[in-house]
Amino acid sequence: MKINDLTRINNGEIVKESELKDKIDEFLQGNVDVESEIYKLLQEEVLILLVNESDDPISIEAYKNSKKFIIPVFTDLEEFNAGIIKLNFNKLNFKTKAFYATLEVIKEYGKNQENFEAITINPHFQNYLVNKKQCDLL
Repeated sequence: MKINDLTRINNGEIVKESELKDKIDEFLQGNVDVESEIYKLLQEEVLILLVNESDDPISIEAYKNSKKFIIPVFTDLEEFNAGIIKLNFNKLNFKTKAFYATLEVIKEYGKNQENFEAITINPHFQNYLVNKKQCDLL
């Protein structure tokens, strides 16, 4: 299986479908009981983010006129492709690429960034926020 097909590693087994996206849908439809499952899946699934040539994540401003930033992440290639168009990341004037990372990798990056505020999962569609404090608890 090519890396582009990778969405989740479950006990060493590669799984294509994102269970995380489905659980977030359930949560957004009012089933708050699945939030613990979301946090568990966040620790298991491989997320996709857009990075620049230096492998730094492309971020969005957390608040208007703020230095705080949010890192958009995507659950699968379909969401990634739709998201970069919806967020106009396809119009950036520098080279970018998809980068596959676990939450641990993203958390490590965030620890070294004073202005890191949160990640947002599928921001163009679900916009499920996990703030820095929540990330640290996972």
